[in-house]
Amino acid sequence: MSFIFYAPLIMDWSGAKMSKSLYVKKGAYNDIPQEFINYHLLKKVRGIGSLDTILKIVETWFENPYMLFRNYTIYYFIKEFQKYE
Repeated sequence: MSFIFYAPLIMDWSGAKMSKSLYVKKGAYNDIPQEFINYHLLKKVRGIGSLDTILKIVETWFENPYMLFRNYTIYYFIKEFQKYE
């Protein structure tokens, strides 16, 4: 039996899919706090508790399934981090 896992699309400021390989190298995301682009930096800057914050954000999607089937900008996550931390 096969499974399909769905995850919302994370978009940048222009509404395009976040592209680490293309844009980060060219500095297009310089206006975004770098810890929201680099997982290791996220743990270093915001601590291991930042993973709990991500879990809380995702849990709200499962509690409200309509939230799972939409796209989010990186700014949504920045705002959510401010709410939980």
